Amino acid sequence: MFALLPTPQDLAPWVRCIWTLRTDASAHPEPPIAPDGCCEWILHVGTPPLMAVEGGWTRQSHEFLFGQLTGPLHLHGDGAMALIAVRFHPHAATALLRVSGPALCPQPMDPARLAPGLRRGQRIDAHAGIGDAYRAILARLRFLAARARDLDPLVADVLQRLDRSDGARLTPLPRELGFSLRTLERRFLAATGLGMKTYARIQRMQQTLHALSRPEAALAVVAQELGFSDQAHLTRELAALAGRRPQCAPPLRLS
Repeated sequence: MFALLPTPQDLAPWVRCIWTLRTDASAHPEPPIAPDGCCEWILHVGTPPLMAVEGGWTRQSHEFLFGQLTGPLHLHGDGAMALIAVRFHPHAATALLRVSGPALCPQPMDPARLAPGLRRGQRIDAHAGIGDAYRAILARLRFLAARARDLDPLVADVLQRLDRSDGARLTPLPRELGFSLRTLERRFLAATGLGMKTYARIQRMQQTLHALSRPEAALAVVAQELGFSDQAHLTRELAALAGRRPQCAPPLRLS
């Protein structure tokens, strides 16, 4: 069962949402998780799932920061899962952890390695449940927020423009914002861990999944509306980024 927990107002500049998930053990892998341009801090209080890595399966750790996904993530919850997750704004994790964008690699990472000031001795599996984990993660987030770098307002502007654009185009951005494309790319990568083109592809993929979830959706119409060259182009993008074909049910998001 998925549920949202309150995001305190003082953490809202960095945190998009805080969510929990409880599931029973499953004999089969879950549908793939699609990237959405956001990093997440995951804390398991149940059995961590298996994660597909290089043709095999490895058990996730109890606590980790997952960097920027650029393709589908495959999980298998072979035990009863219970977890809490913090979903950051796309440009917030670097400021909060005081790291560069390329540090947010697409794999689980130890938050204490990225931010050495965090207490290493406090393990999430020492907590009794979701409530204790929620209080612990809020304390850690506030510790980081007090030391965070300022968010880049230019990157925030670029994100807003890409998020509200159907089939987002990068070409008008330098003219609209008064910066060279090279400057925009450099600052965007440093803040988000993604190139602008990759982020735009991910957002168009998410818009495609949303459009195709409507009962009346027609593949050709969706492809045209979102700027794909044809239906085959749309199909290739969904396979590469979301791990699914258009006729399949939309994949899960991280939140």
